[in-house]
Amino acid sequence: EQATVWSIGQYDQVLIEDLTIDVLPHPKLGEFEELDADAALSAARAYFYQSIDAGWAAAQTAPGSLEDRRSMRTANVHAVNTAIEVIDRMYRLMGGTSVYETSCLQQHFRDVHVAAAHMMVGEPVMELAGRVMLGLDDQALGL
Repeated sequence: EQATVWSIGQYDQVLIEDLTIDVLPHPKLGEFEELDADAALSAARAYFYQSIDAGWAAAQTAPGSLEDRRSMRTANVHAVNTAIEVIDRMYRLMGGTSVYETSCLQQHFRDVHVAAAHMMVGEPVMELAGRVMLGLDDQALGL
C-alpha cells in the first residue's frame, strides 16, 4: 500500500509544481485534461481508502477475509494504474517541456513507473484477485 499512496502523491505534486495554465500549450485543453485527471485520481484514491477502511474495520473483530484481501489488492493496483495513466496524460499534455531533467514532471514520470514495477501492484496480483472474484480460488495465498 505504501507504493500506492506514494504514486497518488506523485500526481498531487505534479499539479502543484508543474501544471499551471500559463505553461500549457493549449490552456483550454489543459483545463479539461487536468480536471478529468483530478477526478479519475480522486475516485481511485477514494476506492483505495474505502477498501482499506473496510478491511481494517473487519479485522478488528475477526481475521481478514479473502474478500477483504481481494478488495484491498484490487483497489491498490487500480490506484497505481490510475496514477500512471494520469501522469502519462500530463506528460503528453506538457509537450516538449516535460522531457527536460529540470522538469519536475520528468522525475514524477520516472518515479511512478518505477513504483509500478513493484510485485504487489503487478498483473499477477490482479489475475489472482480475478480468480477469487470468479470463485476459482478459495485460498489465494498470494493476496
